[in-house]
Amino acid sequence: MTSASDEHKQNNVQGVPATIAIGSGNCEDDKIKIENFTAKNGEISCKIKKDVSSFILMHSAYNPQREAEQMIENLDFSKPSAIIVFGLGMGYHIEEILKRMSANSRLIIIEPSQKVYDNFLKMRNPDFIYNDSRVILLVNINTCNTSMILSYMSEKFLFYWAFNLQYICLNYYTELGGDVLDFFKRIADILSFQWKTLGNCQVDHNIGVVQTILNVQQVIDNVGLNDVKDFFKGQAAMLISAGPSLDKNLKYIKKAKSKIFIIAVDAVLDKLLKNNIIPDMLVTVERLEVYRNIFKNIKMEIPDEIILAAPPVIELNTMNFFKKNNKVVVFQKGVGTQVYFNEGLNKGIMPTGTSAAYAGLHLATDMGFEKIILVGQDLSYGKDGQIYCDDISKEGNEEERKRMENSFYIEKVKNYDEEEVLTNIFWKDQLVSFEALIKGTPEFKVYNAADKGAKIEGAPKTDLSEYIRDNSDKVLPNLNEHIKKIKERISEKQKKEVLKSLLTKMQGDLIEFREIEEDIKKQSNKLEKMYKSYMIVKKPIIQHDKEMIKNFEVLNLSQKLIDSLAQNTFLVLYYQGLIAAFKKEINQIPDSDFETKFLKHVDIQHDYIELIRDIFKLNLAFFNWGIEYLELQIKGKKTENDVVKIFKDILDANNTDSEFIYEYLRTTKEEWEA
Repeated sequence: MTSASDEHKQNNVQGVPATIAIGSGNCEDDKIKIENFTAKNGEISCKIKKDVSSFILMHSAYNPQREAEQMIENLDFSKPSAIIVFGLGMGYHIEEILKRMSANSRLIIIEPSQKVYDNFLKMRNPDFIYNDSRVILLVNINTCNTSMILSYMSEKFLFYWAFNLQYICLNYYTELGGDVLDFFKRIADILSFQWKTLGNCQVDHNIGVVQTILNVQQVIDNVGLNDVKDFFKGQAAMLISAGPSLDKNLKYIKKAKSKIFIIAVDAVLDKLLKNNIIPDMLVTVERLEVYRNIFKNIKMEIPDEIILAAPPVIELNTMNFFKKNNKVVVFQKGVGTQVYFNEGLNKGIMPTGTSAAYAGLHLATDMGFEKIILVGQDLSYGKDGQIYCDDISKEGNEEERKRMENSFYIEKVKNYDEEEVLTNIFWKDQLVSFEALIKGTPEFKVYNAADKGAKIEGAPKTDLSEYIRDNSDKVLPNLNEHIKKIKERISEKQKKEVLKSLLTKMQGDLIEFREIEEDIKKQSNKLEKMYKSYMIVKKPIIQHDKEMIKNFEVLNLSQKLIDSLAQNTFLVLYYQGLIAAFKKEINQIPDSDFETKFLKHVDIQHDYIELIRDIFKLNLAFFNWGIEYLELQIKGKKTENDVVKIFKDILDANNTDSEFIYEYLRTTKEEWEA
């Protein structure tokens, strides 16, 4: 049999092989038998037998090649896409797809049977798959793990996958691999969730940087995720959220104290304290408004034994509110600036998702808990449209009711009785992330006490009182004592050395960032000249002259600059939304005549590089502020800690309107000045 055709070789990245993952242990595989035979046109075909009396044709018994061509007729190859193929078979359909796919497309082949894969290797030369970098082949991996692998890979390939998702299915797949439509929808949900996390709000990112720097001393003074890894190995925990089902479970939570570790999200702290329940750990992740909307309103004294777990991007007010409490610092995986600061402070990093509940669940897995039950994690509206349990955020309830009037905002999911219940787009995203985390950590058993809420796959419905009864025979180790001993071992001199090391790192990177800024300025000027010449003056376009060769060198340089931003740990967060939009527009330029394509490239690159140039200077100003702040800290000099003033001063110094910052930071000019 032949290897890859020249047609798809030219689309492949030379020297980069396919991505292949092979699982083990499919009991259903033992029941099938594969028989190869010669089709009427002379090609090899195949049938799968599950018992003596019946079989399923894998390919046509007459003309497998022609069948493959017909199978892919409805696929759209006009723009980059992700094509999911359910069933490897003998690979005829794979060959036809690869001949037509663009270099920026991806082909995901999902094959549930090891026997089918082994038969393919025996009967055909696999080079046309193995040697194609556009291919992702997953063999003998269950649905849950396949979803997890694709979720992980989508971070790398998202720019290509999110725009045009398609699939085809071989007729034997349903028999071996299950419901294709349900699986395809699950993959689409994962990609949708990943796409929504590509933020591009420069202010928001800089708030994270500023607040991390403001919190840097408390970060150094306290322990991190690395210090509590596997501390509770084999123990049980509960995670308390603010859903309607929390109310009925309060009486049971009290009985769990000192027997089961209680982790609570920030929104329920006041309610728990009023009911004489002191959580062992409180989790918060939001950058803004948490202090103002939650902690500022708490009238009771905060018990010292509560441990605060949070990323350092939170407000200084929140960090100071728990000044007497031990803290576990958790840097946020997937957030470039947080990854960067963790490299300098080495506290530990994990995904915190889009909610305190998700962060709490992930933290529980990292701390080694064997079992955890979700309490109040409804992820759906309760009876009569109830949003939260009683006494939680009246303002939040009112805002939520306004949102519910928008049909785009509301979605339907199944509950544990397989009935449809109403949820919203944010809770739906949380549902996707919860399921991915649970299925990706099978050694960690999750249960759900919110029996009327949205069904979380992998977290069976469980009665909280029974969970407490069944898991209260072990003695919990004392995390506060563990943290205290670690803190006592760290001297003031060591803390100062950490601060100096972070400063040195930032000073060195500032030099590199200045060089990138200069390269972007030069490129913007070149594109501006091209734009005026060809878009405004309408200079004639001659495809093969020397000037056009130089023009293409300029266009290629834009791509390199964009890629360099995407590969930089610190900078990627600021520009990932712009990078995604840029790649999307470039990838979707239609295949037309040379002049049209050239002008479209010039137009798109001119706009995006100019935009990146304008915001790079401002972002660099915030980074430089961080360096100056650390220098003052090391010298023991007074520092400005008001976020509004810091932002206003930097924006004013860079001739940027600063009035919007009052509203963005949820205050007014009058309030702030008062």
